[in-house]
Formats: sequence, C-alpha cells, structure tokens
Amino acid sequence: MPLVITESPSRQLGVDVEPAPAEGTMAQVVPLLHPAERARVEAAEAGARAGVFAALWARKEAYLKGLGTGPGRDLAADVTRPPFF
Repeated sequence: MPLVITESPSRQLGVDVEPAPAEGTMAQVVPLLHPAERARVEAAEAGARAGVFAALWARKEAYLKGLGTGPGRDLAADVTRPPFF
C-alpha cells in the first residue's frame, strides 16, 4: 500500500495512502491520466499493474492535495514521476 507525502511550491504538504484498486476503478481512471502516466500503467505486467497504478495514484492525489485542489483538477494536466531516492 503506497504512502506518499509531497510538498508543493507554496510549501503545503499533500499526503495520500492507496490500497491496490479494483480492475473497474483502474478502467475508469487510467484513461483520465496524463499520457505518460497512462503509458506507465499500461506497460506494467498484468500482475504488477494494480501496484503501479496505486503508487501512481497516491503520488497524483498527494500532489493535488498539496496544490490545494484535490482530485477535482484535470487529472491529465500534471504528470507525476516516481521519487528519486
């Protein structure tokens, strides 16, 4: 279960934790993501796809919470990347 904490340019924190999603949830949300994020999920092996999506979604939600918008913002507007550590 991914846990993500982000900091926005305005120094606000965004936090999110996500369990592995159901296939139906992924089928609804993946098409709404940024093309690079969509490609990352679709390139994952079938057995790893839910985990890749959960990590990506946790990053996306934490980022949007840090911006103060939450998931009401266009999900394709921003691309999130895995942390570099």
